[in-house]
Amino acid sequence: MSTNLMSWRARARWVCSASTRRCPSSATRCRHAGRRARRHNWVLAEHTQRARARQLIEGVAELRRAGLA
Repeated sequence: MSTNLMSWRARARWVCSASTRRCPSSATRCRHAGRRARRHNWVLAEHTQRARARQLIEGVAELRRAGLA
């Protein structure tokens, strides 16, 4: 249980530091608003990562289709 909490905290911290580089305003909000905002930030980051991956896959599929056509 404690190890799970630690990994969660580490993950939240990593997302915070990662978002600092991209968007300082959201990063400060994340840093000061506490645990709930950090968790939300992490969920948001995971969603954007998934969307980016989907975009990449669709792009590759489209390139293949264009190559075949």
